[in-house]
Amino acid sequence: MSADIVHFPQKSPPVEPLAQFVRLGEVSHKRTASLFAEGHLAAKRVVIDASRLRFLRSEIKQFKEAGREIVLDTKAAELAALSKYGGSAKDAPWSQVAGGQLVTAPCFLRGHPGDIFGQIARCAVEYDVDAVLSPGHFLHPENGLDWLDIDRGSCSELRRALDHEGGKHIAIDYLLILPHLMLNDPEMRLKIMQALSDLPFDNLWIRASGFGNDSAAQPLVAFISSLVQFHNLGKPIITDYLGGLVGEAVMALGASSGFAHGIAECERFDARPWDKPAKKRDPDKPGGRAARINLSLINKSLTLNEYETLLSAKSAKRLLSPSVALPGVRTPSDVTNDPKILASKEAVTNFEALANVPNLHRPKDFVERRVEPAVERMQQIKNLIPNPEIAKAKVVDVDKLMKRMGDHHKQLSRQSNSLTELSERLVDLGPVARPVQRLSRLEENERRGQRP
Repeated sequence: MSADIVHFPQKSPPVEPLAQFVRLGEVSHKRTASLFAEGHLAAKRVVIDASRLRFLRSEIKQFKEAGREIVLDTKAAELAALSKYGGSAKDAPWSQVAGGQLVTAPCFLRGHPGDIFGQIARCAVEYDVDAVLSPGHFLHPENGLDWLDIDRGSCSELRRALDHEGGKHIAIDYLLILPHLMLNDPEMRLKIMQALSDLPFDNLWIRASGFGNDSAAQPLVAFISSLVQFHNLGKPIITDYLGGLVGEAVMALGASSGFAHGIAECERFDARPWDKPAKKRDPDKPGGRAARINLSLINKSLTLNEYETLLSAKSAKRLLSPSVALPGVRTPSDVTNDPKILASKEAVTNFEALANVPNLHRPKDFVERRVEPAVERMQQIKNLIPNPEIAKAKVVDVDKLMKRMGDHHKQLSRQSNSLTELSERLVDLGPVARPVQRLSRLEENERRGQRP
């Protein structure tokens, strides 16, 4: 008589949600907004700078109708910075709160005649945003604790103002801006966590100066190890101005709950020049950035001329082709027509691939699916031999370009080794960053079975 075998249902490993916030940016806000309208950017959460609000009124309405979650960045940090105040930040509705001067500490104290919190709250209600980044400032090593105390008070004052102005439903996320090396200081971390422990905010946003998508292995490992310590706050953690492979790595290893970045921009942050006067542009020199191609497969961006120079090498087209299938974007030459379309599609595709992996498997999956293939591809790219005539026509120094390719290969190799080793150590820690709980309009509609 054969024994009956009872099969118990296997419990699937948990898949904790991750959050992707897309910053519209200061320069390309209109183009990035149009990517949503054209169906090229499927991200559910959008960050809009207060300085761009009046230029995006119709787009914000479309975001709301499409169910996107909208987060307002007050630009408080930039309005208090010598090199940033006179730029696009001056278009924030409350930029004149100090009479045309820097919006410094006294403006964030209760009772200041400029009523900056009231202005922010009324603006948030008018535009019907889902959340506001609490006014935060760069915690410079010399005066960081002073600003921390002021920003702590600002979070509470903003909550009071939102409630008073009819914005009780609008959430607050705390924005912490500091040098990435300061994160590594255990004493500073403790002071920060103590200061934030009782504040009324949902998510902790961390914008680390001197750190970004181009950071090397050692700073990346230190950043991840430091973020893990912030889990004791019990708040979801969003890494700000950080995208691409580095931003994904931080999430894959459970150190953050999500990230905020632009489309091929806002992926690195540096506040070190903020306390110096802004450089005056030479009117005889052309303004604007050179057109760039973002290569997600190898986590590298190149100027259009550099990209076309590499394409002139044998076998280069196979190595530099798009990583995702898009109508009308199948070959490298298609990429150059509108790099933003490909960058937007790749940003969402890479994020969703990571978000759909169970927590327990994310570290190993990420290294094998994203990092190791990038290393292998760069191994081949660094050995390409571009056509010297094409390079000359494009005014590209081939030797310097290929040296950068070789250096990038080394950096990716070190990142691969470091992430593999770190993931094995973090497994024993158990909990990962708490997931973002706030539902966007789109997610709420999906949950109720409604169309946005």
